[in-house]
Amino acid sequence: RSTLFPYTTLFRSGGIDVILSHGAAQGIHERQEENAHRGFSGLTWYIKEHSPKYLLHGHNHIHKVTIVENTVVVGTCGERDMEIKI
Repeated sequence: RSTLFPYTTLFRSGGIDVILSHGAAQGIHERQEENAHRGFSGLTWYIKEHSPKYLLHGHNHIHKVTIVENTVVVGTCGERDMEIKI
């Protein structure tokens, strides 16, 4: 059994309400013109398959909120005060 078993089981179960990621999801808040600022396809897939309540990311130096499927995607830079309702 993989040492990642507990994490992959949780990830596949849809049991995640908040994802905190350094980078953006592919197609959401990414900057296509720069390789370093392209988003991750795995995050986009997870949003579409499991609809976590929130995805918070940094890296792209933006302050932007977008709703994708049923997920609130928050791009932030520096610091940001938020209230997350689960």
